[in-house]
Amino acid sequence: MRSIGLRAKLLMWIIGVIVVSGLLVVVSVRAVLSQSLTETLHQRTISLIQHVAEESGEYLLKGDRIGLRMLYDERKEAIEDIRYIFAVDPENKTLEQTFKKGFPLDLRGINNVSEGREYSISRILLGEEKVFDVAVPIFEGELGTLHMGISEEPINVCVSNVIKLITGIIVAILAVGVLLTFFFANAIIRPILKLVRGAEAVSMGNLDYKVSVDTKDEIGQLSKAFDKMTAKVRESHNNLRDKLLRSEKLALIGKLAGEVAHEIRNPLGVIRNSVYFIKLKLADKIDDEKVKQHFDILDAEIDAVNKIISDVLTFGRIKEPQFSKIDINDVVRTFFEREKARVPENIEMNIDLGNDLPKIRADNKQLYQVVSNIILNAIQSMVKGGELTVQTTSSGGFVGMDISDSGEGILKENIDKIFDPLFSTKIHGTGLGLSVCKSIIDMHKGEIDIKSEIGKGTKFMIKFPVKWKEA
Repeated sequence: MRSIGLRAKLLMWIIGVIVVSGLLVVVSVRAVLSQSLTETLHQRTISLIQHVAEESGEYLLKGDRIGLRMLYDERKEAIEDIRYIFAVDPENKTLEQTFKKGFPLDLRGINNVSEGREYSISRILLGEEKVFDVAVPIFEGELGTLHMGISEEPINVCVSNVIKLITGIIVAILAVGVLLTFFFANAIIRPILKLVRGAEAVSMGNLDYKVSVDTKDEIGQLSKAFDKMTAKVRESHNNLRDKLLRSEKLALIGKLAGEVAHEIRNPLGVIRNSVYFIKLKLADKIDDEKVKQHFDILDAEIDAVNKIISDVLTFGRIKEPQFSKIDINDVVRTFFEREKARVPENIEMNIDLGNDLPKIRADNKQLYQVVSNIILNAIQSMVKGGELTVQTTSSGGFVGMDISDSGEGILKENIDKIFDPLFSTKIHGTGLGLSVCKSIIDMHKGEIDIKSEIGKGTKFMIKFPVKWKEA
């Protein structure tokens, strides 16, 4: 049976590390993202159904059952993920419902709201589809209970899209890793092969053979020891006694070379540490620009995986703001001081900061994140250059900031989706940046709006209240 070479072992080792790491990333992201999106869906559904419950109470007090039915039908048609809406009285009798084929008997009496609770959520099976049944009391339960069924499918679709994106990046890293393995395997194995050929040459009687591995590592030391040993064998070549000694030494060297060939392992714990180790070992030997280029590619791919993970969480793990009095003009100035190098020369900047703007109550880091994300998006949209305008104003108890670009613009049908998680018009975008910005602005009781025209550009209009009370 043919033994597996060191190059093949190194390749299998790296592939194994990448695959196992990738699987761990996929499993972790799936769990965290699914939980985060489920919580977000629950919060939005609770807010919606509580509003519908208030309207339902008004119709029930007026005895307007037709209006109540129309209300439920309108809400169901407006949001495609709603599977049903129905209301029951305190005795659990159906008041109104949206089922066209009759009210399913297995839904009667499910997910009752306990006394004193504002809502109740239960996961049920509606046919073959998994649905979250959200129930809230109507008029504190005196008029009954309102139920709304929300499909779980959007969560599954979002999670699936992220997993596909991460899987694609992992495959790219795997391909680059395999390519780099061939480069580095040659750099590592070549000296070992010289030792093997030297052992073979000496065993065949060529005592003039020199390995000449000019490295300062253990392989280089082994090469020098091998050449010295060969020289000693050569000096005693004509002596029979020395011939026997030479044979033993050659056998010893052959065994040592074989053990080295099988025992050397590149101690890679993770991919980044592996790259660092190889750079450290071969830093003074890599003159090939193509090899360096592949190093950069691998680093870039590793960085790409680390990023998407931040906007979604950030999306799912956005920290509570640490409020202080902030001058929004200072945030804009800080951005351009830090990121001046990222603004191309072919982009004309118009910065119009209002005078004596009142300070707002905000988290400085989160506000900087919003400014940075939207301005960099604007810059990236102007591939061929253009005009970037940032204007701050104060009016009606609000401090406003408008960010405009003369880029490609956004399709009309995409404007309503631009703040949705995982929606992106960029090829390599994660679709989390603007969603995070929207969440931060909401936590600051602010507002963000967008105007865009294809071929003319896009304008983001943001405003924050100067004063607001916590809920």
